[in-house]
Amino acid sequence: MGDDERDAAYVLGPWQDDRMTLTATGPDTASALAAGLEGIFAASRGDAGTTGEEATVALAIHASGADAAELFAGLASALRDEIEDEDYDVRAVRFDGMVRTDEGLAGWGYALAIPGKSSRPELVVEEVEVTPGGGVVTLRATLRSVP
Repeated sequence: MGDDERDAAYVLGPWQDDRMTLTATGPDTASALAAGLEGIFAASRGDAGTTGEEATVALAIHASGADAAELFAGLASALRDEIEDEDYDVRAVRFDGMVRTDEGLAGWGYALAIPGKSSRPELVVEEVEVTPGGGVVTLRATLRSVP
């Protein structure tokens, strides 16, 4: 694990009216996105989850967007689709990277899983804001639980 990954973190706020705030920070955009995806995963599990060491399947997630906020929303949606898949129990998420494209940004990673169904609450990412400042990139997103 690189220094940038160690410096990245996420915080989940309390649930209020079926919504919670996810705040993820990192020294650069990629590490903030990675921490944000870990936060989405933790919110879907209701805890910090597992390390994924028992995972035997890597399910690719990828997305693109005009900016970092759109990219995160797309990656979160792709992760949510894998978490909700009835054939797999997702145990961890890994963000592998991003590149600048003619249209904006593209990013990819993996949902690490084992075969078998799991029951997870459905989450929707609503508002996303990514702001750099003072050597830290901050990602804030509103998560909504769908009954």
